[in-house]
Amino acid sequence: MTADRRTFVKKGLVTSVALLAGCTDLRSVQSRDENKDNEKSTPTPENKYSVRWKKDVAKGVTTLLTYDSDIYVGDDGELMKINTEDGSTDQSYSVKGRVQSPIFANDELLYVTSSGDWGNLYAINPKDGTKLWKYGSSYGKGNITAPAVTGDGVFFAQEFSEGFAADPNNGEILNTFNIGGDIEAPPITKNGAVYFGNEDGKVISYDISDYSNIWSSKPDSVVNSLSFGDDSLFVAGDEKIHSINPGNGSKQWTVNINKSIWSSPTVNDGVIYVPGGGLGRGSLYALDTSDGSELWRFDNADRYSAPTIFHDEVCIGSDDGFMYVLDKNEGKLNWKIDARAKIRASPVVSEESIFVGNVDGSLYRIE
Repeated sequence: MTADRRTFVKKGLVTSVALLAGCTDLRSVQSRDENKDNEKSTPTPENKYSVRWKKDVAKGVTTLLTYDSDIYVGDDGELMKINTEDGSTDQSYSVKGRVQSPIFANDELLYVTSSGDWGNLYAINPKDGTKLWKYGSSYGKGNITAPAVTGDGVFFAQEFSEGFAADPNNGEILNTFNIGGDIEAPPITKNGAVYFGNEDGKVISYDISDYSNIWSSKPDSVVNSLSFGDDSLFVAGDEKIHSINPGNGSKQWTVNINKSIWSSPTVNDGVIYVPGGGLGRGSLYALDTSDGSELWRFDNADRYSAPTIFHDEVCIGSDDGFMYVLDKNEGKLNWKIDARAKIRASPVVSEESIFVGNVDGSLYRIE
């Protein structure tokens, strides 16, 4: 895995004049080149979306999370709590390194990972910002993955090390898992088991209650991400997506999309949405979860963020500076917004609004 692939975002966005003026019709900013892909770029006549507000909140948005009435924005060295009503910053949390994938485990704790040779995992009280505990990696051990949290433990991994189970209350390490090989994919949990994957192409399942090994499988590709849906475990790596039986590790199907899978796929209503890209034009694939058959494909940008479902649409940020909103059943482009720089953080949804951030630190609320 190259350093470029592990690296999230750098800076560089100039926001369009129309957005800065608080425009209410996204068609006015649909494209910086009206002659490029004009047929695909034209929004539907019944455009129902508008920009409610735009705020410059960070040096570069690396990740987004909505919770309660706030949105959390990850940056280099900081996690900010933003009020969704007006975009004001309510609170900020200082961390060491670049923030990665913050998640809430429950109503009391926010778990945040930061990247770098000195990776860290923080447990934070979201009400007052108090750091309850921190796990810090040793120098050269690499990044710490986003954790999977259950009542039995906090499960995470170090990139060049192994997997861990920690006590949710104090961060004490309860168990280590010898995963073998470099680890990039965050672990996931379901039905009393935790699943790890490594860059040697191995997926391993452990019992959460006693940490015993249930099975290991090698689906024949680097493991970049793990996801669940429709009683299947989906493994994404390199250019392949695999469906695995989570009970015994047997492979159910494999699809080679022939494009690098840079971001995590999303599963919804019997469909797995797989972002693929590389040199040249990328694609978003909609595959049937039962057999991997292609339902539709959207070809446009070079590299996409992880997809987000919003009602009957799927939203994706892209390296070409647009956020695309597609009909999730047909793949038809409904509209797009021009941010004029890379969008690496996956868009997030809160009630009837979409939030999207760019690498220059601007955050938009769209509704």
